[in-house]
This record gives sequence, structure tokens and C-alpha cells, in this order.
Amino acid sequence: MYQIELKKMKFHSHIGVHPEEKMVGQDLEIDLRVQLNIAPNLQDKLSDYISYAKFYSIIRDIVATSRDDLIETVAKKITTSIKNKYPKQIAWVEVCVKKKTLPIDGIMESANVILKE
Repeated sequence: MYQIELKKMKFHSHIGVHPEEKMVGQDLEIDLRVQLNIAPNLQDKLSDYISYAKFYSIIRDIVATSRDDLIETVAKKITTSIKNKYPKQIAWVEVCVKKKTLPIDGIMESANVILKE
């Protein structure tokens, strides 16, 4: 078994509770970690593995089409989609969705939701 990690993927989204978040949009940063049930081998064939580019495409498509209010919902969609696409090859999926622009009167880098399933 081994893990694949994709770090600091950046996307523009229209996710949020407030109307201006849906209209103007905002930037999200997403980290992904996937535990695979397959073991690396010495054959050096992509067909023996799951390409991390496939994970990126799933996340990109979800963020591009989502108009959800909550980043929790987006995190759940990501974990569910990846696990459903590769049910036998994946032990678990962990995703961190970071909302970079916050409608909060305070100074912070981001609000993060971490979901592991």
C-alpha cells in the first residue's frame, strides 16, 4: 500500500453562503491524500496504478460546477466521488478544503475543513 498526495491545488469557485460569494466567487486551496490498496511494483507501468492526474480532474470538475453554500459539502463530494470511482483500489481519502477569502471581521489565512473517509 502507498499514498498519493496532491498539495495546494488552487481553484476559483462560486461556493459560499453569501450572494456575493456566489456571484464574484473566491479562491479555494485543496489538499488531497489517498491511501491505496495496491502495492508499487517494478514494472513501471501507469496501467498498474491510478494516475494522480485523475484525482486532480475529479476535484477540478467538482469545484467548477459546484454552487454549494458550504466547503464541507464540497469536501464530501470530493471524497465520495474518488471513493466511488475506485472502490477496490482505495482504502481512504482525506481532503482539506481551504477557503482563502472569508466574510469574517478578523485576520487569518484561511478557514479549513478536513474530511477523511
